[in-house]
Amino acid sequence: MPKTCVSLPVLIEFEPGLFKREAWGRVERLSHDGATLATLAPIAYGERLRLSFQLWGDSFRDLSCEAADAWKDEDGYFQAEIEFRDEADRRRLAKLLWDLLSR
Repeated sequence: MPKTCVSLPVLIEFEPGLFKREAWGRVERLSHDGATLATLAPIAYGERLRLSFQLWGDSFRDLSCEAADAWKDEDGYFQAEIEFRDEADRRRLAKLLWDLLSR
């Protein structure tokens, strides 16, 4: 399934023990198995995160994910390619995206 371009606000929570507060960011591209995330909060390669967002009326809470790639762009935002770790979350996103794209 291809990635869908969106601008979706997202709450980012970090692993306990990293002494980072939660942060807000934006999902720029979304697929059933991952997303491109932009935020002012530093994200490192391999870092585990939890994301919460709403997508066309459906709530997704505490999606477990990992940064497969991370960098700081020229505007000062931290960008990350993230992968969703839970198969049930990936199936739910795939179904919703398929339904939306087939309308």
